[in-house]
Amino acid sequence: EAKTLRMDSDTTGRKGQYERILNTFTSGNADILIGTQMVAKGHDFSNVALVGAVAADMSLYFNDFRSAERTFQLLSQAGGRAGRRKEAGELVIQTYDPTHYSIEMTRQHNYEGFYENELAYRSLLCYPPKGHILAILIVSKNLEKVDMAAILCCGAAREQAEHMNIIGPANATIFKINDYFRKVIYIKAQKKEELAEMKEFLEGYTRYSQYFQQVNVYYDVDPMNGY
Repeated sequence: EAKTLRMDSDTTGRKGQYERILNTFTSGNADILIGTQMVAKGHDFSNVALVGAVAADMSLYFNDFRSAERTFQLLSQAGGRAGRRKEAGELVIQTYDPTHYSIEMTRQHNYEGFYENELAYRSLLCYPPKGHILAILIVSKNLEKVDMAAILCCGAAREQAEHMNIIGPANATIFKINDYFRKVIYIKAQKKEELAEMKEFLEGYTRYSQYFQQVNVYYDVDPMNGY
């Protein structure tokens, strides 16, 4: 008999809908608020005692080295919506991997423990802030051209690279958008200056190569999201 509300991009698209849903819930005219990540962040619900995070593992396996960090942030923020007044709050996490340090440190409210685990992982794999990344996104409407351009760009980078780790080429997480095919290459190095030199070299290489006609190449140093 509980009354439920739903909050996501579909239900908050029209003007005023976002505020209406929040007002209905905070005033006690609904018992359960079901929603996406927008439910978890920044809201001050005085009468919420229980938060459930469904399929919490999903964000752990995004194509992004920050996935564990973002999972920890999201779950910590979600748990913070419960018990903000007198009653103790409870967070229930649905997970297939309860031993993952992101999940375990959330359960323990252990920010320092998460930081130590994450920093060790970043150090081992040369990810920021212990290293730097150059992401190269290669885009074309022609599948053969994008494949060839990605192979040549990666080959040129390997010939030029010293003390760098080159990953790819591979299909982007979303391989095709609006009829454009997308390939990605990642280059990791200890020093950002090395990546700047690599970027300058590849810009010159791709600018004058016939194989990069009808192909766009984008560069992103220390990207905030994976491709």
